Amino acid sequence: MGIKTKDQEGIVSRKARIVFVAGTDTGAGKTLLTCMGLHHLRGLGQSALGIKPFCSGPRSDAHKIRWQSARHLSLHETNPWHFLPSLAPGAMPQSMHVPMEAVLDHLEAMRRHCDILVVEGAGGLMSPLGTHYHFGDIIRQYQEAVVIVAPNRLGVLNQILLNHSHLKSFLPQDRLHFVLMGVKTPDSSAECNGALLHKWLPGSSITEIPYLGPGAKHRRAVQRNSLELRVPLECIFQA
Repeated sequence: MGIKTKDQEGIVSRKARIVFVAGTDTGAGKTLLTCMGLHHLRGLGQSALGIKPFCSGPRSDAHKIRWQSARHLSLHETNPWHFLPSLAPGAMPQSMHVPMEAVLDHLEAMRRHCDILVVEGAGGLMSPLGTHYHFGDIIRQYQEAVVIVAPNRLGVLNQILLNHSHLKSFLPQDRLHFVLMGVKTPDSSAECNGALLHKWLPGSSITEIPYLGPGAKHRRAVQRNSLELRVPLECIFQA
């Protein structure tokens, strides 16, 4: 549930619990998991909204997140900073950089509209978002739940362990969740990556999601898969 607070005039307002969805890389499956999580939470009667503050290239993912938020937010509220080139926001010309304070202000404004705010990052956890900051720096400001999404293939062990090493320096373990997303053509490592991560990161929350097909982000597929995966989604998003 959201956190209820009182302003200086004694008026009760709410601040949503935040779930940050980050990835080990671009194309890891963040938007698919975000959409399924939103559908799952809203299906439980939760007041849940999703935003993707930064988007580069096509804006289709922002549209999908807005739809799964029942379109309670405008597209600009869902995705306030959109860049046409498919580059990390921090790789844009200096004049286009967004101050981190502006991002934090937007999150504060959006979390007053719901009880759970799902915030999807852009690219990997440490992809530059502006001058001298990345998504991990935003997460550090809030100390709330973080879901790291990674494709279940060769190399994921290194990626997950690097992300864990960075996040554990300022987040307690019970707020870290790692999700291995199945890929269309799995390699031999896919069968053992999850088990190895459990050994390397004992006590950590590690969930495996099977490959759900090329159309998994379509609305009907999200609805169907959210129902079939309600148990792991409950573990990941902890409604």
